[in-house]
Amino acid sequence: MGLNNLLVIVSLLLIFFGCRQMRSFYIYRKWINYDAIIIEINEKHRNVALSQYQRIKYFFPEIQYKYEYKNKHYISSNVGFGIESVWVPEVDVWGNKLDKSNCFWFSWKSGQNINIYINPSNPEESVIIRKNSNERINHCVTLCVSGFLLFCVWLVIS
Repeated sequence: MGLNNLLVIVSLLLIFFGCRQMRSFYIYRKWINYDAIIIEINEKHRNVALSQYQRIKYFFPEIQYKYEYKNKHYISSNVGFGIESVWVPEVDVWGNKLDKSNCFWFSWKSGQNINIYINPSNPEESVIIRKNSNERINHCVTLCVSGFLLFCVWLVIS
């Protein structure tokens, strides 16, 4: 197998995986808005290394909620599509401390009604925050652009 074949295969794979993930982001937009009740809510944190000597603390909610859809009861704890899409850093880019009142879950309590998003084709799948993290979206775009650039290189050298 020559370099030309390898370039086209790798470029098409990069485009395929990037577009497949971006397609799933589009599908999430079709989920329906629904009401749920908070069963339990806690705040957790995770320390993430930014470099060898610097760590930053990220806060995120751990929420268990219940909802009824088409006369069936469900319980879920999915807040978002990964912790990165909902966590909040302890400090902002200027080093200012986090104001907890800016966290969407700050004033939420057990027994409170909240809005969630449900997958209408599989109601067991639900999330509170439907938005994906910018890093995840950028990752998919990078895969597609890299694949496209490799494909252009293949066109030039072929």
